[in-house]
Amino acid sequence: MMNTEPSQTSIDYIIDDNQAIRHAVELLMRSVGLDYEIFHSGDEFLASHTNDRAGCLVLDIRMPGLGGLELQDQVSEALKTDQQRRSARDQKAEVLQHVEKLTKRGQEVMDLVVTGKPNKVIA
Repeated sequence: MMNTEPSQTSIDYIIDDNQAIRHAVELLMRSVGLDYEIFHSGDEFLASHTNDRAGCLVLDIRMPGLGGLELQDQVSEALKTDQQRRSARDQKAEVLQHVEKLTKRGQEVMDLVVTGKPNKVIA
């Protein structure tokens, strides 16, 4: 189940096998205008989660199948991977900003440097 409110920068993921708890948390999320998705199990979350947004997990510790602590271990690994990916993306964007500021001749020189041409040839 997904909130239909306008998208924010982050999202809350509620994962609980108890339908009454999921419903109560959903009402709370709606009342404060938070963006959320609700899952009935850790396995369901992992199977359907493809979102690229930062988020917060609200987990039930004891659930059939993948429990909250096991899911947290897997999500912790995912957070590390996500942080590395975001860092690499940010570094790439920064390099591209610098490249865009180069003059035409500067871009020509950079192209030659990147392809491994010696200074003699570049000059």
